[in-house]
Amino acid sequence: MVVPNPPLLTRPEIDMIQKRVFFEWGTHYLAARKGKKWTSADFGPDFKLTDEDWTALRKTMDLRKVTLTDSIWTAEREFMHRQVRTELAGATLGALDRYKILLEDDPQLNSALELFPRASALMSGNFSDVGSKPTKAATSETSTPATAQAPLREGAAKPDKKKR
Repeated sequence: MVVPNPPLLTRPEIDMIQKRVFFEWGTHYLAARKGKKWTSADFGPDFKLTDEDWTALRKTMDLRKVTLTDSIWTAEREFMHRQVRTELAGATLGALDRYKILLEDDPQLNSALELFPRASALMSGNFSDVGSKPTKAATSETSTPATAQAPLREGAAKPDKKKR
């Protein structure tokens, strides 16, 4: 199975990351909520930014000199939402939660994860689940290889059964 590479970042996305917009905005966001106990669920896909939060993020973009038109701002909203969640999770919960958010929609990882059930079926001998026919070797009972059953040649040394 060939999995396409994930799309490359757009120029505005690169600009936002390089100018550390999400770090700057996230620092102020968390400072305003000091003392709150954060959990992974707080930064799940259902995490919402208020209109005030979006306005503050836009102002941070302007302060950091990220050039955005209104159409780019609208088009990049999903990316910005994920980056905000990523930054907040990293700052409050650590790197593992940060990476979980970054990898949610990774096409290569998701394709790889889909292969685990197929691999388990193959390992258990359930070939019908993976759509291929079992081979003779897979269905026959385990037997001693023919080379191990062959008689010793005349003059060949017998294996030493003494422990060394």
